Amino acid sequence: MRLRTVLFDLDGTLLDHFGAIHRCHAHAMRQIGLPEPTMKQVHDAIGRGLEDAIAALAGPENVARILPIYLAHWRATNLQDVTLLPGARDLLEALRARGVTCGVLTNKRGDAAREVCAHLGVTPLVAGIFGAG
Repeated sequence: MRLRTVLFDLDGTLLDHFGAIHRCHAHAMRQIGLPEPTMKQVHDAIGRGLEDAIAALAGPENVARILPIYLAHWRATNLQDVTLLPGARDLLEALRARGVTCGVLTNKRGDAAREVCAHLGVTPLVAGIFGAG
């Protein structure tokens, strides 16, 4: 059977954005007087959306306080240390050369997913980038 379409997750599949994610959680929690989470705690908390990650790290009672702090810091710093994972570009290019339509489907906020894909030069290699919101 010939593949016609392949959908990729983003974080941990095509790119490494965990440093920025950790940095923003640590910054936001510090701002409200909570201890910074470890990288492992952040890794364990993400995957179900930003609000759920904040709730897992700081408690559901702190989501409304942390979310705007996190998002402001994210907008200011999220492109600082993001990288494509080894082989990601080659894979997307090879699939495209074979006529396979590729897309990104992530629970990362859609605007953030599109921004990081553009920054890393992935946008021309995919037909669409779909995220939360």
